[in-house]
Amino acid sequence: MIRKSLAIGKLILSYIEQNSAGARTVFFFHGNSNSARLWYKQLQDLRFQEYRIIAFDLPAHGQSSEADSDAIYNVKGMGKLMATAVNHISQKDKYILVGLSLGSNIVAEMLAFNLCPAALVLIGPSLVGAGITPEDVIKDSLTAEALFTDKAKTKSVKKYLAKASISKDELDQKLLLEDYYLVKQPFRTSFSNSIAAGIYSDEVTLIRKKNLPLLIIWGEKDVTTLPNLLEKAGFTLWGNNFFKIKQAGHLVNLDKPQQFNELLENFLQDTFK
Repeated sequence: MIRKSLAIGKLILSYIEQNSAGARTVFFFHGNSNSARLWYKQLQDLRFQEYRIIAFDLPAHGQSSEADSDAIYNVKGMGKLMATAVNHISQKDKYILVGLSLGSNIVAEMLAFNLCPAALVLIGPSLVGAGITPEDVIKDSLTAEALFTDKAKTKSVKKYLAKASISKDELDQKLLLEDYYLVKQPFRTSFSNSIAAGIYSDEVTLIRKKNLPLLIIWGEKDVTTLPNLLEKAGFTLWGNNFFKIKQAGHLVNLDKPQQFNELLENFLQDTFK
């Protein structure tokens, strides 16, 4: 794995690249208060060695720099920024976008810009639009406290992370806690204010209009987002189904990497064939 960076204006985006010679690219976008390290169980899996893997640190997360304007700290701003990054890095290679939680919103918002992905993968998606509001998506008070304020109590943060990932691997919880506190202030507060101000698109419609192959995955024990919200979204789904992985929480790629990676591999092979 190689750590690289990309300057877009005054902002420095950090990302991890694996298998740089791969002709087919998979871009990974983590959730609120995570980092590119969230995908380490995918980056290390040999089944993906034929693909070029790019895992970003979102603005103000991980090793990426903070923005010089709060205008970046909303889903529209991040969508435009990450679309610019993908266009710069992809170099016309065929690619897929993978987004988890907030990363799913960003993937949807990116579609408003000049992007031509081959397919989309959404994990524990928190999409809004087509009648779905942010209030519908985030109903868990612990999630709201941890992810929408920069002053959450440490006890609450640890409790939230233990619910988001039910992995028994101590390394996973250590990584999640480290990444949480690497987020530069005032990202979480600014992001929360942007949601309250209605700075987001009809993301459901953006995805429907693209009509791309679409894989949606949830953890069966996800208490952060609600799968039933999207059941009437009118998506054409790969496998004609939402995939729910047993004994997995919101961060299903950490909790059940074997099942998650197998499902993702099958989707990639079907899309890139």
